[in-house]
Amino acid sequence: MRAWQVGALGEPREVMELRQDVPQPEPAAGQLLVRVRAAAVNFPDALMCRGHYQVRPPLPFTPGVELCGEVVGGGVGVPPAGGAGVGAPPA
Repeated sequence: MRAWQVGALGEPREVMELRQDVPQPEPAAGQLLVRVRAAAVNFPDALMCRGHYQVRPPLPFTPGVELCGEVVGGGVGVPPAGGAGVGAPPA
């Protein structure tokens, strides 16, 4: 799978790298797997890249709190919704 990933902390334009070999995640119970069609790097993402956000995922990580795409799978307890459009605006 392709994904923009952050492998070191710093300015987003310097530390984000488009990777072609990222394993596809497995959705946990109650979660959806979404094929992202468009995403934005917004202020919380930039802070995460710099290591200044309250959430500090382990490196490497895939940023993205704002996206739109389509459902391609779901974990236990999620009704089938294949192909449904979804959006995740920042809160």
